[in-house]
Amino acid sequence: MRNFFTSLALVAFFFLCAAGVIGLGVGGRYLTMKINAWLSPQEQNVKREVFEQTKSYNEGMEQQLIKYRLEHSKAADPTEKAAIESAVRHAYGDYDESKLAPELMGFVKQCKYGG
Repeated sequence: MRNFFTSLALVAFFFLCAAGVIGLGVGGRYLTMKINAWLSPQEQNVKREVFEQTKSYNEGMEQQLIKYRLEHSKAADPTEKAAIESAVRHAYGDYDESKLAPELMGFVKQCKYGG
């Protein structure tokens, strides 16, 4: 009878250890998910800020604005001009205008604020 209880205690101990290992694995995964959920948005914000400082990004924004200005100057229809101004307001709403050439900065301000 003594061997039976010893064996039963060993089996119970084994299952408790297995449950503990599984619990640690699940708990560790849950903790990792929570940490990533908190860190990922901050990491993406930093990556975006770094990208917005790159030369290629700023040159691309400037080239796109030159195209908008050319289309705006060629447009005869007020509706077409309003559509281009709306596109400029949307694309350059949070862009740092000080990075632009003065004539392009004036065009952006005209589209954003009118006049």
